[in-house]
Amino acid sequence: MSTLYESYTGEDTQLDIRGTWWRAQTFTPATAHTISSVKLKLYRTGSPGNGTVSIKATDGSGHPTGADLCSASIAGNDLATSATVYEFSFSPGASLSASTKYAIVLRFPSGDSSNKVSIRIKATSPTYSGGNEEFSSDGGTSWAFHDYDCYFEDWGAPPYQEILPSSIASAEAFGTPTIEITLITIYPGSIESAESVGIPTVTKVRWHVILDGKYASLSAELNKAYVIGRDDSGINVYGSSTDSAELGLVGERLDFDLELEITTAALAADVAAAILAKRRLGVAKGYLVIPPNCGVELWDVVEVTDTPANQSTAKYRVAAIRFEYHPRQARFQHKLLLGAP
Repeated sequence: MSTLYESYTGEDTQLDIRGTWWRAQTFTPATAHTISSVKLKLYRTGSPGNGTVSIKATDGSGHPTGADLCSASIAGNDLATSATVYEFSFSPGASLSASTKYAIVLRFPSGDSSNKVSIRIKATSPTYSGGNEEFSSDGGTSWAFHDYDCYFEDWGAPPYQEILPSSIASAEAFGTPTIEITLITIYPGSIESAESVGIPTVTKVRWHVILDGKYASLSAELNKAYVIGRDDSGINVYGSSTDSAELGLVGERLDFDLELEITTAALAADVAAAILAKRRLGVAKGYLVIPPNCGVELWDVVEVTDTPANQSTAKYRVAAIRFEYHPRQARFQHKLLLGAP
């Protein structure tokens, strides 16, 4: 279901869009969302040809900039000759961050003074505080803003949804037997940050529901490794590595390894460090149960905040992934076995 986020519906005149004359309306969402469509009040004169409506980011001066975040085509010749509200859908849409200014940009490159599209605006005492009408006479290269506001509506949905099993939603007959379908929708609490990954800006969400969890703070069975090798002259070489933090907690847990193919002390020290790292990574740290996530991979490092379990930005490495599917119990989930980061 689409939701109206930002809008301004005042109007008392219109502005033309044709050729290199582009128009834009900047706006500032109060709530993060994925924009799926916009509504604009337009009409045509003559045959303006095909046009485009798009969403762009804005620069430090509040002007449209960069590539389109999303866009839709407009069949200009099919528009009415009197002002009418039209909805233009984006597929896919774009993730918009709260309190960040964006621009709705319109252009009809084949239009001219006799074949154009006009957009309804409010030129006298406009009241939308989140942006304003912008004009480019050179096809979007440079922009200037006016103290006007265009008629616009910004429609969309929350940033993303998770689908989890809960209680029986409905019983659907798919031949024999009857299959029970269980779905519940959960929305994220908040967007943590918007990360710029080139163009467009990508909204980065670090929120993921935890269905169940168990955490352990176990020490590795080894915190000091001593490796003995032999150089080309037959003289023994030595190297060691120590996990000082673990040694301070549980005392020395020492192991000797004879590796005669190692010929230098530096290489012996590197092997000793690798032995400690392998033992550390093998220590079980508990598990997490989450909804299925196609992006999770072995050896990912995850950050966990689980207040009831006293976990605050604790880091773990995914040591194993188990997919659990039990239709009779309405369970469809991933179980992540945790190791040291």
